[in-house]
Amino acid sequence: EAHSWDTGKPIVDAMCRNGVVLLIFDYMQYPENKVARNLEGYNEEGERIWVAENPTDTPNEAYTEFLPDDEMQPGSTNTVQVGDMAGFNCSIDINTGKLINVVFRD
Repeated sequence: EAHSWDTGKPIVDAMCRNGVVLLIFDYMQYPENKVARNLEGYNEEGERIWVAENPTDTPNEAYTEFLPDDEMQPGSTNTVQVGDMAGFNCSIDINTGKLINVVFRD
């Protein structure tokens, strides 16, 4: 059975993994000159379970898109790969929102 809910913010990328709905929100909806903590994890009923850590605390830092799994940790079902505006590929634990690994894109 499919669930839907209103997030109140525009979504730029989304995916579901292991029952966790992962949403990247439009960073323009966040205060300027602050980190946009715009990657959130939800359960299938639409309850937020975490807000992801960001790799830096520089102004205008935000997540931009989900990346193919093979770019960092192939085969891991407990992490998701996400790109950010500063040029980092980030590995996020889908159960906690914690940053597992950060690699700068060449």
